[in-house]
Amino acid sequence: LAGAYQIRSARFGGTADFERAIEHWRQAERSSASHPDHGRMLSGLGLACRMRFEQTGADADLEEAMRNCTQALREGSETHAAYAALLLNCAVTYKIRFDRFQDGEDLEKARGHAQHAVDVTPEAHPERAKYLGALAGIYQALFQHTSRIEHLDRAIRFGREGLEAIQLTHAGRAMSLSDLGLAYRIRFEQTENPDDLLEAIRYGREAVRATPSSVPERAKRLSNLARAYLAEYKTTGAEKDLDRALRVGAEAVETTPGDHPDRAMHLSSLASIYHAQSECGVPGALDQAIRCWREAVSSPVAPTHQRVNAAIAWGIACETLEDPAPAAEGFAAAVRLLPVLAWRGLERSLREEHLANIGGLVTDAAAWAIEAGNLKKAVELLEQGRSVLWQQTLQLRSDLAGLRAVNEDLSSRLMEVRAFLDRPREEPELIEGEDVKADLSQEVMASRHRELARQWDDLIGQVRNIPGFETFLEPTPFSRLQKASAGGPVIVVNVSNRRCDALIITAAGVRLRPLPALTAEGCARWANTLLGTLYESTPSAEAERALQLRRIQVLFA
Repeated sequence: LAGAYQIRSARFGGTADFERAIEHWRQAERSSASHPDHGRMLSGLGLACRMRFEQTGADADLEEAMRNCTQALREGSETHAAYAALLLNCAVTYKIRFDRFQDGEDLEKARGHAQHAVDVTPEAHPERAKYLGALAGIYQALFQHTSRIEHLDRAIRFGREGLEAIQLTHAGRAMSLSDLGLAYRIRFEQTENPDDLLEAIRYGREAVRATPSSVPERAKRLSNLARAYLAEYKTTGAEKDLDRALRVGAEAVETTPGDHPDRAMHLSSLASIYHAQSECGVPGALDQAIRCWREAVSSPVAPTHQRVNAAIAWGIACETLEDPAPAAEGFAAAVRLLPVLAWRGLERSLREEHLANIGGLVTDAAAWAIEAGNLKKAVELLEQGRSVLWQQTLQLRSDLAGLRAVNEDLSSRLMEVRAFLDRPREEPELIEGEDVKADLSQEVMASRHRELARQWDDLIGQVRNIPGFETFLEPTPFSRLQKASAGGPVIVVNVSNRRCDALIITAAGVRLRPLPALTAEGCARWANTLLGTLYESTPSAEAERALQLRRIQVLFA
């Protein structure tokens, strides 16, 4: 019955049937606790929750899907006919969670499960093509995560092998065609082999033709084809290719609901096409591109890294304009997302990796704010970006002191949740009431960590509803930062590849002191030299330190 509701929901749309499907899956799972098919019920419930996540972007659905899929696999047996399907469900769910949080461990687990599903499935089995297609998609993601070309070659090899095993009427053919076309386009971007681009467009067209307009995945296939047409335009310079890219890309956005997690990705693709038009002198095209990027950045359900990338693309696209304000706005939007990128639900090492991948963003954003004449905004951006993880800790200590006097219970609950979130993930712990095997304990801990991170977000929301705490843990406004200059001027030095400046903060406001003799490269070189001699007590090391310090004194004299 759950499956029937699920199929009807997929065919005719609407949420009522899908909610009934999930409720019936829950009943089936509960009533089969001691039945040999309990694992299959868990897997069915996990799949339904994953499908709901793909519609709504609610992380709680993704975590429930992950929990049920891994438990189903633990209960399954390799001799069971449905074991490969359990493996695939786990693999796809790990891949989707990687897309959400960019944790490489999830991608490796996805690859292992998908490969295992292929290995245990006979070559003549009708579902083998599905498993090969999933494995190809995971290798494609592995390439994008690691830049290792052999992963992309495997994605194409497994994709072709899976496509050859699918009958023309098979429902999965369109997805396999689209994934293979995407892999060819990505490889073209690496090798510039024109044959790869021809294959990308051919498979992309076939995928769109094979996908009915009522199928939600059609938008993603349209977007993939639009990017292939854009790549063809950049190769040929033919206006017809750009027109086709715009037509197909616009259709992808128009057919994607406003609250869908994929909409931001399609908007970013469409923005790139409009930007290409603007470079050809098409009036208003850049404004359209900025509109698309702005909407993508503001999407609350899109993966944060996609929103950050959209904001950076927005800023870069406006760098050549006479007016620096649009570039400053784009880069500032990216900086505002850094605390979300460093969400407490992620492993600290992963948060640090995300922040390291966008090195220089904060100083570039401040440089553009200076260029636009907004010195106070530049100070705010630098303070917000100043070691986001460290600032979160400092600001929490400061803001909690005031909260404790107003609502001690809420303050204590925040501290309890924070204590767990700041605990090293490797520390073993058994969640109360759950009897888990060693192979699932890490996944249980990760799920518990993310659940507490969501509780943290809810608690912060409660605090901000208290009068006087509306900006609790939010970026510090300049009016508060300025108070630090009560005892004398505070000087903030911004080192960027665009420009280097000193911002002098006093009770009267902010003054700008450009530093044309300072460069990002020179600053890094001097700092490394100074650090290299910092703990040496030899005469030569002391002389080198003195030289570097004199250079700095001269620079700021």
